[in-house]
Amino acid sequence: MRSNRGAMLAGIIALAFAAVTYTSGILRGQDEIALLRAMPPILLFSLGMFSAAALSNAPFPPEAIFNEIQKATGIGLLINLILVASITGIDFETIRYQVLTGGAPLVCASMIALLMFGGWRPWSIATSLLYASLVLISITRTHVVIAAVLVLFSLLFAGEKVIRGRALPLQILAVLALVGAVLVADAVLPTSPLERWTQRIFSAQEHHGYDITAVTRAGETGYQIGKLKESVPGLMFGYGASASNFYDGENARIIALLLGKKSAYWTETGVGHNNYVGTIYIGGIIFGGALLLLQVRSLLKSISIFRALKKHDLDAHRLASIASMPLGVVAFMAFGFLGGTMGSRSACLLFGLAIGFSFWIAKRLKTAS
Repeated sequence: MRSNRGAMLAGIIALAFAAVTYTSGILRGQDEIALLRAMPPILLFSLGMFSAAALSNAPFPPEAIFNEIQKATGIGLLINLILVASITGIDFETIRYQVLTGGAPLVCASMIALLMFGGWRPWSIATSLLYASLVLISITRTHVVIAAVLVLFSLLFAGEKVIRGRALPLQILAVLALVGAVLVADAVLPTSPLERWTQRIFSAQEHHGYDITAVTRAGETGYQIGKLKESVPGLMFGYGASASNFYDGENARIIALLLGKKSAYWTETGVGHNNYVGTIYIGGIIFGGALLLLQVRSLLKSISIFRALKKHDLDAHRLASIASMPLGVVAFMAFGFLGGTMGSRSACLLFGLAIGFSFWIAKRLKTAS
């Protein structure tokens, strides 16, 4: 069997984007070391899709290989938690930046696929409970949004495959188990995560009238859009992989008022926290736009996979395994509105793999039909 052409073409587009972001950075005089540090995530995005294309020659079904990737991702979450706990300890004020790796959206996709379609295994139960516990501890609203998007996507495009009489009791039990895990964790931990959730969602905004996380994200995105508007070459070809990010004027003033002037002038480099504006910012509308169109195409493939699944009578284990691939694409695309996927090595690699496997499984289902 020949390598999957869709995944190969996707990898080539991503590789061209990487070349442009590096070249733009060099031409704009960015430090070569900073550029080299920014390149691995973008290159790993290509590698994920090339790997999926190469694996399409394997004699194994794609879902069997993808299951192993999901297991490795779950183990990565656990190792990351152990390292954080042993090196820095558990600080509830900062842990949301430490415990959830870039692979967390893929674990979320696996959990929702199992919740929607069944097919639970011991390792998947353990990984799902770990993921739910880390989301609880980290007070990370982003991953709650991702889970909600995945549930909605499943209900919209899987239809009767999700809402089935025989599976419904198990789905209810699974939800109750997750809720139970949350309550147990809240009771056992020295600091109540549920209390901090309430504080983070409501009290922090009421205290000064702003959601500081939203303000910083909006400020960064506003600055990038302003830079794209002021330069035609920048709009066409981007500002390079290690381009600096600041906050726009209005949001910078709010940040200075709430956190001090030093915080208002803090900067980082690269994509930033909105993967869509950030991709254009570092790679331009030509190559960045091509990369975003690739992601939209993979989303359409994900929808076609879910629609095709309604025509196939598969057991729960295989159904959930196949569904987790397109759900992985949706999870990373939802994450892209709230976090810079292209700035994380693990996220880029797993996002690329999810896209490549989705192209592969879409072709398999089409052939089977």
